[in-house]
Amino acid sequence: MLGARADLVRRLWLVVAAVCTPALALAAQDHPIMLELGAGSLAPDDPFQAFLSFRGSAGWILSHRDALAIDYTRQTKSRATSEDLGKYARQFLGLAWHHSFQEAFYDDETLRQQYFFKLSAGLLVRGRTPTLGSADLANAPFVGAALAIRYPLSSRIAAVGEIEDDMAFIPRQTVDSIRIGGELQHNFGLFILVQWRP
Repeated sequence: MLGARADLVRRLWLVVAAVCTPALALAAQDHPIMLELGAGSLAPDDPFQAFLSFRGSAGWILSHRDALAIDYTRQTKSRATSEDLGKYARQFLGLAWHHSFQEAFYDDETLRQQYFFKLSAGLLVRGRTPTLGSADLANAPFVGAALAIRYPLSSRIAAVGEIEDDMAFIPRQTVDSIRIGGELQHNFGLFILVQWRP
């Protein structure tokens, strides 16, 4: 049976799919789809620790300089800990706006660096923590900002590198008579992704 966290993520994906699939289908008639897949590190609080993370996104290109995408990021635990890397992973689900500093998304010129920034917002699904008896932690909204370099390898494939900070607003809660949360948590990220335009 799925745990509460997995069930919440599954329900969120169903809602996102139900809402966005018709929108993507309509948008695809006039705007190309873009898909991204990659890996990197997304470290809470300390940018110098490595937290293996995976990202996938799907969206559509709105103009030469703008794109809108749905991002999903899975943030594992640090390998410096003895905790299960997958069991206690956290998950970011958000909506992201990409803006290029020059015409990029419709540009077929290859092997040329293109620079853009990204603004995002969504929900951090925190799940369980072993340090508090595997209690479920409250989910948290987040906002993020990133700077990125896009390098088109062909008219359809591009390599993307991102440096980002996802700021999560951790709510206060009481777990086993211990009050935790109530702070702003920075999640510093570095990602390498492959972008595909079908």
